[in-house]
Amino acid sequence: MSAQRGYAALKLQREFRTDGKTLFEAWTQSTMLSRWFGPQEHDVLTASINAVQGGQYKIVLRSPEGGEISHFGEYVVVDPHVHLVFTWVLANQDCGGCADQDTSTLVTLRFEQLDSKLTRLTLLHEKLPDQKAYERHKFGWSSSLDSLEDILQSISQ
Repeated sequence: MSAQRGYAALKLQREFRTDGKTLFEAWTQSTMLSRWFGPQEHDVLTASINAVQGGQYKIVLRSPEGGEISHFGEYVVVDPHVHLVFTWVLANQDCGGCADQDTSTLVTLRFEQLDSKLTRLTLLHEKLPDQKAYERHKFGWSSSLDSLEDILQSISQ
C-alpha cells in the first residue's frame, strides 16, 4: 500500500492467458463484464458501459444478503487494449470512510501484451479513504480477477 495525498492506493497485477483485445473487452463490454465482475457470491444485476472518454458506466451488484451495491463513474482515459482510467464511486456500501456517502476514487488499468496469448493487467485503485476501504477493495478486486481468469479460460477452450 502506498499513500497519495493522505489516501491509500491499492495495486494488483495479474497475468491472463489471453490477448490484450479480449482482456480489454472483458472490462468494456457489459455482457462480458456481467459474467465475472464483483466479489465472490455477488451477482451483477445490471451493467451499463459507455467506454469512451467522458462516457459513463454503472454496475449494480446484489450481495449475498440481498442488498444492492451501485458502482458508477466516468471514463477519463480510454486507449483500447492498452490503458483505461475511470472514476469509481460507490453508493449504498460501507467501505470504511465512505459509509453513507458517495466517495469518488480512481481506477487505472494497464494492459501489457506479453505475447499473442498472454497479457499482464496492472490495476491501481487510488484515493481509497482508509484501511478498511483498502482491505475491502483488495478482497473485491482479487475475487473479481479470479472470476475473470475463470471466464477467460472457459472462452479459450
